[in-house]
Amino acid sequence: MKQTKLEIQKALAEDATVYEYDSIYDEMQKKKEENNPKLLLGKDRKPKYIHNLLKAVEIRKKEQ
Repeated sequence: MKQTKLEIQKALAEDATVYEYDSIYDEMQKKKEENNPKLLLGKDRKPKYIHNLLKAVEIRKKEQ
């Protein structure tokens, strides 16, 4: 236990931000969101299957 405390103090002396995982991760996520325009404007949702369905409807109409 004492050894662990010494190692923690040594690590903090070398780098004060060594145990600030959450704040650093949050900053990284914020930068990632700022650089991604799709996230800013909402998802660019386009229909996936509607074109194929419309083609199938046209083909069926022609067959009748």
